[in-house]
Amino acid sequence: MIKTTMQKAFDAYITLTRIRGQVKGMDALHLFHMKNMLKEPVDFQNEEELKLVEEHGGTVTDNGTIIIVDPEERESYREARKQLAEMECEVQTDPVKVSLERNPDITMEEIE
Repeated sequence: MIKTTMQKAFDAYITLTRIRGQVKGMDALHLFHMKNMLKEPVDFQNEEELKLVEEHGGTVTDNGTIIIVDPEERESYREARKQLAEMECEVQTDPVKVSLERNPDITMEEIE
């Protein structure tokens, strides 16, 4: 089990989606399983964020941009969003080691 924050889980999920074509063999299989385990906190975060947008009188455009016209509501949303991102969560998987020798195209940014 991995204890992390909602934001770190979200960032890991996005990174795994981005590098999926660069990882091969058993490394790919391990990361695939990890990505599936990250889906639950990512879905939770997305649902909660949509609730926050609605609570603060905002809308989400077709391209995903959040619009909150009232400046006070916008700032209140940002603070609530920050609290959500900092919330701890547990991911039901063990940390995965990936061989950089077998996957040389992975960047330092992706490793972080």
